[in-house]
This record gives sequence, C-alpha cells and structure tokens, in this order.
Amino acid sequence: ERDDEVGAFNRLLGALRWFEAYVPRNLVRRLAREAPPDSEERILTVMFTDLAGFTTLSQDMKPAEVAELLNAHFARIIAEVEKSGGTVDKFMGDGTMAFWGAPDRLKGHARRALACAEALEDSVAGTGLRLRVGIHTGRVVVGNVGSAERMNYTIVGDAVNATQRIEQLGKEVMAAEDRSCILASEATWEDADRPAGWVRVGEFTLRGRASPVAVYRHAPDRADAP
Repeated sequence: ERDDEVGAFNRLLGALRWFEAYVPRNLVRRLAREAPPDSEERILTVMFTDLAGFTTLSQDMKPAEVAELLNAHFARIIAEVEKSGGTVDKFMGDGTMAFWGAPDRLKGHARRALACAEALEDSVAGTGLRLRVGIHTGRVVVGNVGSAERMNYTIVGDAVNATQRIEQLGKEVMAAEDRSCILASEATWEDADRPAGWVRVGEFTLRGRASPVAVYRHAPDRADAP
C-alpha cells in the first residue's frame, strides 16, 4: 500500500513538472497559491521576437536539426524572459511572444523587457541566427481566454497588435549585415526612464493605427545614442 502511495506521489510530481513545462512557471506558482486570476485591464510591456531569414537558413537542414536549433534558441529566450520576471506567452513558428507585469504585478516592467531584449541580442552571437525584436508598453486585457474545458492565460488588445507590427518594422530597418534589430516604442523607452544605448529611428504609421508611433533601436555603439 505504501509503495502505491509513493508511486502515485511520484506520478503527481511528474505531471506537475510536465504542467510547468507547458504552462508559464510564474502562472503555475500563482495557481498553486490561489484561484486563477480574473481577466482585467492592465498596462504591461509586450515583446515579440522573430528570426529573420530562418526559412532560407533551414531549407537545407534535416527536420531534427531544425528542431534542435529552434529548441536551443527558445531555451535562451525562456531563460532570459524568466530571469527578468517576464512570462513567455506562446511560440509561433520561429517566433515568441512574452510580456511583463502579469500574472503578478511587476515594477519597472518596461526596463526589464528592454534589458531582456539586450541580453537576447548578445545570445544570438555566433549562432548563425538573425534576430528581430519588437517591444511596446500599453493597456491590454490579461487573463483567461477559452472555455471551461480548455483555456489559455494570455493578453489581448491593441498594444499586442502594435508590438507585433513594431517587430515587423525590423524588416525595413534591419540591414543585410545586421545580426539583430531590437526595436521599442517611445512609450516603452520613456517608461524605462530613457535608458542609454537606444537611438530614435523615426516615426512610423503602423497598420490599423491613425497616429504614427516613435520607435527606438538598441544601438549601444552609436555615438549619438542618448
């Protein structure tokens, strides 16, 4: 009987480890303490990442090699996001979406997100990958989306769409020789207390938005960086 109890306990621990692998760790810890958080409006900082030219890079690779390369890349992203207090929301092909400031409130989430992106920029050195990142701070609805049978803790709103479009601006801003292009909205840069090493690249009209958005790029070696 005791062996059965020990076996059941070990299976439970194994299930919890898998649960933590499929669900953001900070959300798992929150669920262990209390009921799932209700949906609410909150100002968060959002980040989208993508790999430039990955289709071309991977077309001559075996599927197992592509998976290994992506898994190593995603492992670096997860480590940096979680180290900075963020939440990895989802993987999309060779891209990711993450946010800071939920489920637990987080002071300085804009600065944390920028620091994370800077670390990711360093992480692709020597990998052969070319990284694009877009970051924006704005109001979203954060909480559970789905049904009683299957739900996802995520964020929705205009700020999410704006972030993805800022990341896509990297296609216009990134030069062929660049290994990375880290872009952030002025809202994020201002909320992070105007950190040095970022330069204003201009104002852009994002699809679906009437007013242009000022965008900054991480460029620590530029003499004119603020």
